[in-house]
Amino acid sequence: ALLRDANEDVRIQAALSLGRLGDRSAFDPLLRALDSASGDLRIAALAALLDIDAGAAGPLADIAVAAHAAQLSSPDSARRIRAAAVLGMLKRPLAVDALIRALGDRDRVVQATARQALVRIGPAAAPALVAQLASDKISARSAAEEALRQMEGSLPPETWINAVARGDRTVRSWAVSALSESQGTNADKALIALLGEKDPAVRSTAAAVMTRRNNSSAVQPLIAALRDDREHVRSATAGLLGELGDPRALPPLLAALKDESAAVRRAAIAALDRFPAQEKIDAYAAGLNDDSPLVRRSAAQGLRKSRNPRSVPFLISSLRDRDESVRSVAARALGEFRDLRAVPALISTLADKAAILRRETAEALMLITGENFGTSQEIWRAWWQRREQRIRAAEIFP
Repeated sequence: ALLRDANEDVRIQAALSLGRLGDRSAFDPLLRALDSASGDLRIAALAALLDIDAGAAGPLADIAVAAHAAQLSSPDSARRIRAAAVLGMLKRPLAVDALIRALGDRDRVVQATARQALVRIGPAAAPALVAQLASDKISARSAAEEALRQMEGSLPPETWINAVARGDRTVRSWAVSALSESQGTNADKALIALLGEKDPAVRSTAAAVMTRRNNSSAVQPLIAALRDDREHVRSATAGLLGELGDPRALPPLLAALKDESAAVRRAAIAALDRFPAQEKIDAYAAGLNDDSPLVRRSAAQGLRKSRNPRSVPFLISSLRDRDESVRSVAARALGEFRDLRAVPALISTLADKAAILRRETAEALMLITGENFGTSQEIWRAWWQRREQRIRAAEIFP
């Protein structure tokens, strides 16, 4: 009777006392109290029901869920809001389906309350929320996405893999990013699998997440992915292995230099940047003979960044490459090396038909020699011959 008292404090104390008594005959009046307009009374009634039902493990909580799930169909929006709130308090997976339907409610407060109730239920609600990402109702999709975002750190990798399959482009990229919070080999394997997605935004996000994780446990799965049938997967994988810089990746990256795809060979060449010079100089040199100008240019850039004197003869030979961009990289690289061995070849390059390359070559000669004769091949050649004559004379008449 006290649950119907005019004084709210009395009703709250009555509910709590019924919970402490643990008498199941109080279940029905407490269940009715869950429909009260008073939030404090609803909380007290719920606490009492849980006390009676041994932590919501028994059938009483399921009865409460069924009763309030039915209330979500009420024409009274206030009653729907209270029902969603109580279902959130109960945290029972049995309530998920009804709350999912409430995400499409015409009342935004009902939607928001149902969304928060699903968040409180936790991982058990995740599969249903992921399914809503493909809903025809914009409100349901948005609510599901927001709920999943709030649960981001507590969900397994499989949740985000499924979200990638169901969501729109924005959701897919975000879901891939969410995998960065997941730990273990399952997350690594999921990210590697996403490198094969058709959507380039998903692929690039997966690659970025893999790089941020910098997880050594991902190295072996990535090495295996270098044998994937899809070119873009092998290419992205090579880039990731380069970012990780793990010594175990060097042999398979060197093997990838013989891949049938120029894009993969180029990615493998670029990936060698973080590995020791001794192993990569020969690989760069071999790359200068590739059929693809993009691969040859990447190889020349690798030699340039290596700062290894062994690179100079290979770069000199690249000044004769049939592709202008490769010749350009070689000329600039030789200027940075400041090695006199490159001067004759650079002077010859001043006759190149490409004006930009002639200017880059003149700049390289200036860096090496300290002289500035512009792009005049004739003046540079005359100067170099005089210098060589002086050196020979000094050798004969020390």
